[in-house]
Amino acid sequence: MNSRKQQTRRAYLATDSGLETFRPARHVKPAGIVKKALRSLARALRWVDPSRTTEQGSAGAASPSTYAYSLLAQRYERRQLIEDCRLMVFDDPRARRSTQMFAREAVRGGCTVQVSQGAPRRLAQRAQAIADEVVALANPKLFSWAWMLVVEGDLFVQAVVSGDRVTNAKRMPAVSIERLTDDTDEFQDPARAFEQIDIASNETVTEFPLLLMHHARWNYVDGERYGTPEVVAGRRMREKLELQEESQSIRRMVRAAITRLWSVGDKDNPGKATEVDQFKADNGFAEGRREVYDPTEVARDLFGNGLVTCQTLDGDPHIHEVDDLKYLQNVYASAALPTPPPLFNLDAESVNRDVLDDLRTEWLKQTQVLTGEMAALVRWLVEVALLLDGILPETVPFEVRFSDSSIEKPSEVVGRVLDIRRDRLISRRKAVQLLAEYIGVTDVDAEIAAIEAEESAARAEEPDEATNPKKPLDRNGRPKRDSVSILNRR
Repeated sequence: MNSRKQQTRRAYLATDSGLETFRPARHVKPAGIVKKALRSLARALRWVDPSRTTEQGSAGAASPSTYAYSLLAQRYERRQLIEDCRLMVFDDPRARRSTQMFAREAVRGGCTVQVSQGAPRRLAQRAQAIADEVVALANPKLFSWAWMLVVEGDLFVQAVVSGDRVTNAKRMPAVSIERLTDDTDEFQDPARAFEQIDIASNETVTEFPLLLMHHARWNYVDGERYGTPEVVAGRRMREKLELQEESQSIRRMVRAAITRLWSVGDKDNPGKATEVDQFKADNGFAEGRREVYDPTEVARDLFGNGLVTCQTLDGDPHIHEVDDLKYLQNVYASAALPTPPPLFNLDAESVNRDVLDDLRTEWLKQTQVLTGEMAALVRWLVEVALLLDGILPETVPFEVRFSDSSIEKPSEVVGRVLDIRRDRLISRRKAVQLLAEYIGVTDVDAEIAAIEAEESAARAEEPDEATNPKKPLDRNGRPKRDSVSILNRR
């Protein structure tokens, strides 16, 4: 009984706000669960053993003999790089706004997965249900995945498998996940492809197989292990800009204030030192007393006896000139951040509309690269889920689609798609997919089935022209009688 109380007591941590429960996560799962998942996926593994290829030489290291030693330095350099970029994004509002706009536009509206109708009907329906489950898991997390891929340069997403289903997809901390490849960036053991390192102790927390971990690399250079953050080039310029901004603030506080020169007496009857001290004491200029120059104090009127004059000395007249700050900010925001500054209202007053439209067009092209990375991630999750259910992805082709990024108005997009459809250049299914986000369609197949049902009902109500041709009506709404029928009646 006492031991149970002690265990319960150790499970609580005393805090200022009360008691907080804490239970460490179970980082290493039983081997049986992992092996079962790998067996389910192994038959569709498209991994090629590097020893059975013609590849020669080292593609990822200039000196293979020292590559193993360079990995230790790379570990610490990469941690510092990620920490610097995260600090930049979380501290600097310009970097935060720029990266968030870039990521939000890339995954705007989430994604949809549409299984091709070329597969057998029952198989397609089964695969579509599995894909819908994956989409429901992924859509709430797409923005955070896209944002951290741009900020950190690497994105590690673990597929959490329970039985024959993908029950979750978790982003793993990029700073502690390491890729276990050789000096040519090839996996030697697909069952041990990634590992998580405790950054405090450098001990291995757990290992991940290749099939259950997706590694997306931003600004990837072929042959290297990891990607590069989008904002990495702005670290040095940001430090310079912050130094200049701080110096400008100090300059304003010191040089911009108005100074007053008080003269006691005149040139014919100059005031004595005692008279000057007495004047200062009478009017609150003595040290330790309230001073009229203190901006937190209410200004008071001063009075002289005819022998006192006051001359106002203006501050630095060039305090408003900040061209050096504008230059540094322009280099930093334009060259090191993914979203052009005018798009988030930074220095937008100096850019005309035509240039702004061109900037937005080019920026939207860049966001499509990030959209492609997210589409590849969702496709991988769907393929894993299909394989666990015993379905080969090759037998059920599917499409991962995100909302189109365009500078066109919704009415212009609808008109353009309808014109293309009218010329029979795209199918009805493709047209509904392109217009789904503008007309509120969530299920393309259901919408097409409803359209076909309405068309069938309309055709059934129309009279058959072959057996009962339509006759023109007179002004009373009755069918007109032609001359032949009239003659026949006579």
